[in-house]
Amino acid sequence: MSWIDFIANLFAGSGTTLLDRFLSRKKTSQQQQSGKPAQETIIPPDSPKQKIEMPKQRQIGEPIYITPQDIKEAIDSSPPYMQDDVCNNFAGNWLSASGFLLFLHKHDSDVVQVGVRKELTDPIVYFNVNISDYSAFKIIKEGTPLCVIGRIYKIKYLTNVYIEDISIEFPKS
Repeated sequence: MSWIDFIANLFAGSGTTLLDRFLSRKKTSQQQQSGKPAQETIIPPDSPKQKIEMPKQRQIGEPIYITPQDIKEAIDSSPPYMQDDVCNNFAGNWLSASGFLLFLHKHDSDVVQVGVRKELTDPIVYFNVNISDYSAFKIIKEGTPLCVIGRIYKIKYLTNVYIEDISIEFPKS
């Protein structure tokens, strides 16, 4: 069959789409080559179409939150020579971390540095807190669960993540 005959036959059917014709020709050709009998699938023309849910689109400027575990995986999967560069690429991204209070150090009368980590192998997340903004830090104990969101400004020693512009939540037990 020539190319022109193929195209003419492709458009010859009435009420069928180009794709239907192409698929049926391809199926017939494959069955002839394999020697197997043809199996026909019929889709009724009035069959309801499935509704496909589109994922929620992010708004422009809406941050994408990464986790300490994402950072650890990225560092661990990189060659040692590239690990510092991988760490530097996280600066400016938003981090969402849930974990437990690891330590709290006073910097001055109003500011404390806080360390949070979920698992022993996770990076430690460091951030500074003004006690007047989060007075709960005056009384909470090590091991208290908390969630923090902030912008990464540096990663040091491949395991210490420093964040700023934070917001903190203490989940209810």
